[in-house]
Amino acid sequence: MASESTPLLALLELPLLKPTSAETIQGHVTALRASFISGAMRPLAARKAQLRAIRALVEDGCEILQAAMWKDLHKHAAETFVTETSSVLLEVQDHLDNLDDWAAPHKVGTNLLNLPGSSYIRSDPLGVACIMDTWNYPIMLLLMPLIGAI
Repeated sequence: MASESTPLLALLELPLLKPTSAETIQGHVTALRASFISGAMRPLAARKAQLRAIRALVEDGCEILQAAMWKDLHKHAAETFVTETSSVLLEVQDHLDNLDDWAAPHKVGTNLLNLPGSSYIRSDPLGVACIMDTWNYPIMLLLMPLIGAI
């Protein structure tokens, strides 16, 4: 039996993680850039499908996430729900509710040289994003930027 002073990490049976090689990272980035260039995520329907998949991941895996948070950080299930999963679910729903409006072209004034044309501001995806997570709020701080990047 472990004493009260035994560090939590010493009690866990974690496999050693090997560092990811630069070649592996470069391969992933290349694949992601090719996917972006293909335009697969440009349609709003594709982005909404990704948002719904994130929602399903969090909802279906809620108990697993809560167990992992307890094991890793001794965060109670209620705290995990309040500080992590509920905010992610609300963010997903907010994006699903507003994505059509956010992505719609917004008409702006046209300068004299370009008349009789019209001008619009379009919100289009810009490329690949790198999201680095932290240890203290790992679910929220990973998924919230991901939701915004979609």
